[in-house]
Amino acid sequence: YDVRQGGFSGGGINAITKSGSNLLRGTAFFFGRNQDWVGKGADDRAIAEFKDKQGGFSLGGPIVQNKAFFFGTADYARKLRPTGFSVNSTGQQFGNEAAVNQVLSILKNKYNYDPGPDPLGEFGKATDSNKYFVRGDFNLARNHQLTVRHNYIDALNDVGFPSLSTWRFPDSFYRFNSATNSTVGQLNSTFGKGVNEFRVTYTRVRDFRDHAFEQPSFPQVTVGLTGSTTVVAGTEQFSPRNELDQDIIEINDAFTLLKGQHAITIGTHNELLDIRNLFIRDNFGTYRFNTIELFDQGFAQQYDRSFSATSDSLQSAAFGVNQWGFYVGDQWYVRPRVTLTYGLRMDAPQFPDKPNSNPAALA
Repeated sequence: YDVRQGGFSGGGINAITKSGSNLLRGTAFFFGRNQDWVGKGADDRAIAEFKDKQGGFSLGGPIVQNKAFFFGTADYARKLRPTGFSVNSTGQQFGNEAAVNQVLSILKNKYNYDPGPDPLGEFGKATDSNKYFVRGDFNLARNHQLTVRHNYIDALNDVGFPSLSTWRFPDSFYRFNSATNSTVGQLNSTFGKGVNEFRVTYTRVRDFRDHAFEQPSFPQVTVGLTGSTTVVAGTEQFSPRNELDQDIIEINDAFTLLKGQHAITIGTHNELLDIRNLFIRDNFGTYRFNTIELFDQGFAQQYDRSFSATSDSLQSAAFGVNQWGFYVGDQWYVRPRVTLTYGLRMDAPQFPDKPNSNPAALA
């Protein structure tokens, strides 16, 4: 196996991006459809409203003929998918319209809270993304080529799972937001019969959960209806405080020497990670009422709330990880139809931050 590849236990994907050339070239595209462009459902029922659009363009060309080139793309996607359920309209029917309306009335009149637009209908969940990529290639000298590229993705996805046994108001859905910036600088150099590839990468990832329909914060409330059916309103219990920040610096260098029937490679692969994870479930409170009457009375049968017991009630887990890697390998071309690939690699993780001690856990 190629010892330059490491840090994973499954499959590896090698992505090669386009680059500019001496010719100015560009492309553009757009795809789109909605409920008017598809047939009816299996039971001849009309398909609920949805949208699926994607468009973008690319442009590449010379900065300086034969010496410097640029290439860039932009890609936009907008998708709105129906939940597949409603109380009294399209999708699968949850039913219990009178009971759901009663819960909705108590939320609005007793607790002064509105769970969002179209609380009984088959509302849509959004999946949107903006993707940008820019790349520059530079022939610095006869034996040295520099590539600098940057990739930016800003995306969101609404998440929520209604069913025939649980009706979820729009405010109980959460929105997963993710923004990623990744910059790579790569210098390829040749020295006689040797080739050196030096690469530095900085990746910045910011993930967090939010309200899907820009609703105000409210405790999650589950109210029992008839039988085993329930209604859920309020901020999803795992989403009140849910953030993940990652800053990753990656340094790679690989030198390959061609010697006779051998291609000998020696190199290093190192990653420096700075991680911050905030996760506090039930931080706004989570209530459960067995009946609508008990909900109207404000008498809950279960209540949960979580917070950090440190001096900071919103304490996050912040720590660093260093991953050091060193390798040496060889591709031996034994015969025209026989090649042996072998080598030795060592990867050593290091955790420079000592976890805080929890006296309660020790006791």
